[in-house]
Amino acid sequence: MVINIDFYGDKAKKRDTGTNCRVIPMANEENKQQFLEMLSASGELPVGLSTFKAFADPFKPKPWYQHLSEFSDDQVQAIEEETKDQAECSSWHQQRVGRVTGTSAHRVIHTSLEKPSKSLLRDIVQKESRKNPLKTPGIIWGREHEKDAIETYKYALGLTTAYTAPTLINISSDIYKPHTSISIQRAGFRVCREKPYIGVSCDAYVHCVCCGKGVVEVKCPLKWNSDLSADHWPADKRGHLDTLLSLRTNHSYYTQVQMQMFECKTTYADFITWTPKQTVIFRVQQDEDFQCQAVDTISRFWARHIYPQLAGTTIPDTELELQV
Repeated sequence: MVINIDFYGDKAKKRDTGTNCRVIPMANEENKQQFLEMLSASGELPVGLSTFKAFADPFKPKPWYQHLSEFSDDQVQAIEEETKDQAECSSWHQQRVGRVTGTSAHRVIHTSLEKPSKSLLRDIVQKESRKNPLKTPGIIWGREHEKDAIETYKYALGLTTAYTAPTLINISSDIYKPHTSISIQRAGFRVCREKPYIGVSCDAYVHCVCCGKGVVEVKCPLKWNSDLSADHWPADKRGHLDTLLSLRTNHSYYTQVQMQMFECKTTYADFITWTPKQTVIFRVQQDEDFQCQAVDTISRFWARHIYPQLAGTTIPDTELELQV
């Protein structure tokens, strides 16, 4: 049979035994690493790299919510211009619906991702549906005196000499110094361009040549309005002051200003605590680690709990796992 026929002569058999073949040594770990780095640097992303942990990140799918359309700079600016009257403006209330804002961010990062607070979900999704806005004495007092706080701030910065209110001003040294071409501007509701499900409302912006741009946040606590001295304010365990000139990092106001700095791309916030008799003004610096962790938690919370309510759908667990 043909299968049994020997078609090779002795010379051919000797040639095919490989006695003259070059022996290639097995690659060691250093050789492998160099080869993988070369492939990674090629820019082509060979699929084989996905099987090596150190080179697998480019192949990992992004969470679905990161594919949401980003807002343009023009859109962000248009929304802010339209909402500068803030709580007095209907657009301000509309833009907050379904978004995690600076005031709700602290509750979001401290609620359970598995079983979040129902009141928190309701507050985020149904902001606009409230027929009557909150009118507690503290909120009314704060809104009535926000302009007084800003005027006090301007006076402390040397922008006006006409301010005559009897409040005593305690101000940190990094603010109470000469500033070049300093100005204060009104702020509206600002949507995060890259993460449009997040938004903040600063009370104002401050800008100077020496310090750059910063955000301004005002608080007018009704409970301290008759105090003749601010020295005991940090002793209030429910208060926001750690020292007279610093915020408690575990307080909701700290989360609020960090989110404001993140979304407005600033490195500092000037924080004002105003009462008719005492005003405290100090600077809060950007905390990038805090911001990164907060934004990650907010993103996962919004994807799991807010988006389904807005879209009238649910997100499969398999997709939610990609968010971690």
